[in-house]
Amino acid sequence: GPVLDQITFENALALCRPGGLWESAVSLLDEMRAGSCQPSVASYISALRACEQHEALEPSSEPLAALKASLLSGMRASAVRLLSAKFGEDAAGADDWRGSPESAGVHVVVALDTLHRHGRLDAALEAMVRAGIYEPFMEALRRPQQTGSASMAAQEVPALVAQAGLGTFFTAEALG
Repeated sequence: GPVLDQITFENALALCRPGGLWESAVSLLDEMRAGSCQPSVASYISALRACEQHEALEPSSEPLAALKASLLSGMRASAVRLLSAKFGEDAAGADDWRGSPESAGVHVVVALDTLHRHGRLDAALEAMVRAGIYEPFMEALRRPQQTGSASMAAQEVPALVAQAGLGTFFTAEALG
């Protein structure tokens, strides 16, 4: 049969979102966990959005609050795993940072924004993101002002060039 890898699962989960196929999304997450794939932040977001879409399409249906809370908890755990790997505390997630640090950083920022939007952002995760992403990002942004050369900062911090941003949570703070 076909090989079900991370990309295959993530694509299948993304297809669950538009139609609100939350049951299929949960089944795919369970299948990932049972196999050799670790659900990522993107996996949890797709499943969460499938739940939200189901509720929007069928407002009279049973609310999925408990399931969404579980998905948010899984997303938080995935973000913590990525951050722990960045700090060298979790070897299992270290390849995510070595292989694609920009992507891993974006996953963490998206998780932070999603948790914040759902009222589930806690001080411990915020502190980890602040130390691992926000402060280095802001320092790199300040460097061109101090040296007068944006290209020098980009050469010193290549991830800055590819970084999509800080997310809404920290962007407001950075601009304030």
